Amino acid sequence: LRTCATRRDQDPSQRGRGTCKIFEFPVAVRRYIVSADTSEGTGGDAGSGQVWEADTGRHMATLWGQFKPEELARDLTCLGSWYNDGVIAVERNNHGHACLYALAEVYHYPNVFRDRDEKHGWYNVENKRTAAIDKMEQAHRTGEWQCFDMDILGEVRTFVINKDGKAEAARGAKDDLVLTAVIAWDVLSRMPEPISYWSLKGGTSR
Repeated sequence: LRTCATRRDQDPSQRGRGTCKIFEFPVAVRRYIVSADTSEGTGGDAGSGQVWEADTGRHMATLWGQFKPEELARDLTCLGSWYNDGVIAVERNNHGHACLYALAEVYHYPNVFRDRDEKHGWYNVENKRTAAIDKMEQAHRTGEWQCFDMDILGEVRTFVINKDGKAEAARGAKDDLVLTAVIAWDVLSRMPEPISYWSLKGGTSR
């Protein structure tokens, strides 16, 4: 595990503060998803980004901290570029619009996720959110979803169903890392199967 601080040498009132934990390095032929949950970056809820391998569901990296939307877009661009120009899926609600704008217009990132309505970003509405959470919970129960990051797993343990039937963080806990993982798993489940060299040749894929 390699842990690196993000821009700690700059004025924290002007620049984001956080950590980027790398669990596995990119492999040239693999596909990756970079999911993100944005925040205002002023001391409240944190912003986060995670890298997952598309064809295996393996967790690769976690970005977490106080990032303004443009700052998160910059770091997501760095992560996505490193992980083979992976698909970047940002929750589009609230501050997500500013992050998506920066990805497209400031950093010109070439591979931003489009939801079923063909608009950039992962659209978080209640019925879709519930279905995506259920999908990841089932994968977690069967062992298909696995994670090395103790911070993410810590939030999973305090992610509960409230009295109104909504899945969210328990009182006093956070859920930004859980929701970032939910976005990644939902996008991963919708990606087409990779086309192998052998299938293109008319043989059996390995």
